[in-house]
Amino acid sequence: DHLLAVNPALANMLGYESASDLIGLSWREMYAEPLVRDYALEVLMRDGRIRHYEVVLLHRDGHEITCLDNALAVRNEAGDLLYFEGVITDVSAQKKTEQALWQRIAALQTLAEIDRAILSADDPEKILKFVCRSAAVLLDAPKALVVSLRGRQVSLDSYYGLTGQDAVEKDFPGSYYADLISNSLTAVALGWIGD
Repeated sequence: DHLLAVNPALANMLGYESASDLIGLSWREMYAEPLVRDYALEVLMRDGRIRHYEVVLLHRDGHEITCLDNALAVRNEAGDLLYFEGVITDVSAQKKTEQALWQRIAALQTLAEIDRAILSADDPEKILKFVCRSAAVLLDAPKALVVSLRGRQVSLDSYYGLTGQDAVEKDFPGSYYADLISNSLTAVALGWIGD
């Protein structure tokens, strides 16, 4: 289960100076997820190949690299396994871009839900509660609140993720809002991350 031959691109991708540094190392130890590796091996043994199989490999420094694995089980005329050969493509950048895109889509869907809720609601308090909850979702925050400010007078209009107005006022007294918000604003939504 050791590497017989590799090209310089794989060595570079995994953080090694040369391909010869990888020769003789166990290819099994390159995988971050043993179950994924074992399943790929099972499919290779059964079907003789895998295509576009997503795996996570370990860089020499320990960070994970998301890759697509295309491999073939090479056998002799008697059907005995000789070795595996394949191509591994680093798709880490594409995966990060894809995750960012899905987060953006989720945020846009939340904004569309806010629009629909505002258009269909007849109670301003319900609208504020929905906007507050949606702000927490958009910010990936466990808590959010909506306050309004007139001059230096602050009022709590809605909150999400807190157990009641007393808890909100204990954690965030009115003076906190007044210091945080300029006098020119009449309303603001706040969200925060952490407990």
